[in-house]
Amino acid sequence: VQTIVRLITDKVRSKLETVRAIWMWLCHNIQYDVDGFLGLSPKIHTPEQVLQTRRGVCSGYAHLCREMCREAGLSCIEVSGHGRGTGYQQGLDCQQKKPNHMWNAVQLEGQWHLLDACWGAGIVDEEKRLFIPRHDDFFFLTDPEHFIETHWPEEPQGQLVQPRVSLEDFEQSVFKTSEFFKLQLSLLSPNRSLLRTGKCRARTAVCSYRLYKLCSDGSKEELGMACGMLMVSEKRMTLQVLPPTEGFFELMVFARPSDAQNPYSWVCSYQIKCLESSKKDLNELFPSGLSMHCGTGISTRWRGFSNPSHPAPIIHTNQGKCNITFHTRSDTEVAAVLSKDKVTHTKYPLERYVLLTHLANKVSVCILLPESGLYKVGLFRQSLFNRSEDHKDFAHVCDYVVRCFSEPRWLPFPRVYSTWRRGCILLQPRTGVLQERSWIRFRVKMPKAYRAFVVGQARTELQPTPSKIWEGEVYTGFAGTELKLAAKFCPHATSMEVILSFDVEGS
Repeated sequence: VQTIVRLITDKVRSKLETVRAIWMWLCHNIQYDVDGFLGLSPKIHTPEQVLQTRRGVCSGYAHLCREMCREAGLSCIEVSGHGRGTGYQQGLDCQQKKPNHMWNAVQLEGQWHLLDACWGAGIVDEEKRLFIPRHDDFFFLTDPEHFIETHWPEEPQGQLVQPRVSLEDFEQSVFKTSEFFKLQLSLLSPNRSLLRTGKCRARTAVCSYRLYKLCSDGSKEELGMACGMLMVSEKRMTLQVLPPTEGFFELMVFARPSDAQNPYSWVCSYQIKCLESSKKDLNELFPSGLSMHCGTGISTRWRGFSNPSHPAPIIHTNQGKCNITFHTRSDTEVAAVLSKDKVTHTKYPLERYVLLTHLANKVSVCILLPESGLYKVGLFRQSLFNRSEDHKDFAHVCDYVVRCFSEPRWLPFPRVYSTWRRGCILLQPRTGVLQERSWIRFRVKMPKAYRAFVVGQARTELQPTPSKIWEGEVYTGFAGTELKLAAKFCPHATSMEVILSFDVEGS
């Protein structure tokens, strides 16, 4: 100990630099004694054993840290208590167990500070029985308000916080990792780790998540992100989770800085005790594949969407239809994708049940539903200056959930082609399926059209009104006919561009 301390503190100029040098040496030169921790061999914990093997359990780190600090003339003590780290399982009663962890407190400039070289050195993969070196500076002179989230000392004065935290509050608090504090997160609600709710509803501030079902044999079944909905605003993220069955679940929460591209880091965990299956209440379920941005929030603001007709992510409709509107920049084109996990009526594709109307600075997404159930509406946008016909440059904006438990039987909209441009409005007919051998009035606003026609078994030219609405009476013809709305957009065009097409069917 004397030789190592002399070598690593040779050029230090303060007590802070001294304890820092000792901390760094411990974190980078001592590996955790995994076999001792798992009971497969005697635990390595005395300073002599730790130095000889360069391995040790938590008490080995703490004993050696104390000896090295004392050799350097620093006041350092060992602190034993309960740690919520490797091997900790939420819901365990700490009051019925002996202390399972040890760390240190060091005195600098008359004040005591907390540090844990064991946790600062790395993490343990229990399944593979491996120690993974991963230096974590969070546990060096940690703020006591943060340290108490994972370290509860037997002696109350070792907390260094006021008021004191009881062991019951410690074990019932939400489990937070060091990344939670590094990202400067704060938890709004709930502040208890075990959530009990008959309808399995829980809300918390998050970025991403994974849900696991805890099986009776101790294993976990990953459910991923299929049982929840995320809403992200400027400084707040909310998750609503609905486990699919009764039982115990673990909810792991992940986050990262908003401007980062690196993987999400685990920041906190909950346990959920579900007393009643969500499947008993269809109105409580979510469609699969929801993104991290549901409803309006930070993503819609980034993409230039404002003044939404539906700020909330869930839209309820008894009529089986809804209209979502936003204000957008004039250089923005919007696309919408309607999806459903299981479609019963498959005569027409779901893309036919969405009609977008782009005005100068406003977009309208009109949706009709062919049947009852849960739908996801994904909104996307691209700049008109970087437009691609295959939508590959469209960026995701947000998702909506549309719930309808009546029995709608809406017919689809007409097929829409790429020439359906900004300012075009379909006034009549609003359905894409027309009755055979019928006269139908067409009224379509196309501000830039030069001539307009409806072409089927015959060709009918529409006439413009002063407000640039093209209108006329059109005979549908026999079933099986396809009526195409086409237009010329310049006087010298030799061909017409198809804008919309309609199906003609029998009774």
